[in-house]
Amino acid sequence: MQGLVGSCHYMQRVHRNLMLGFDFTQLFSHKKSMFSYGAKAFLGRHTAYASTIQGGAQYHLGYIIPIRRGTNFVSHYKFDPENGSTAILGLKQRSEAVDITATISSKAKVTTILGIKSVPMGLKLCAEVDYLKDHYSFGYGISLGAQQ
Repeated sequence: MQGLVGSCHYMQRVHRNLMLGFDFTQLFSHKKSMFSYGAKAFLGRHTAYASTIQGGAQYHLGYIIPIRRGTNFVSHYKFDPENGSTAILGLKQRSEAVDITATISSKAKVTTILGIKSVPMGLKLCAEVDYLKDHYSFGYGISLGAQQ
């Protein structure tokens, strides 16, 4: 179990096609914190993003292609010198009340996330299967405030 996690993030549009921002995450149970910077570029209907965590401990690159209204194809590459790099492909379906995400990684992990949005709070249910390690896990998250 991960324990209690707190996070604060902010993105600001600095140009018609560019957003810049940061994220601060506190892992209370482990007495650790992480700080990251990110950028998001809008290329027509497509989106590209990049971020760095903890001054270069990890780098993330991604590309989102809209398939039809509310459905996106997502590709993500994570470069991590300590734990190895990972490529992820997936689909994301969004509606007013529900978000559904399904991904598969180059390390044989299949992940699904169901997000239920309501006015005072949101609920996320997730499951992950790691075929190489013959391991599975389940989790949930609760967020307070307006849901996006």
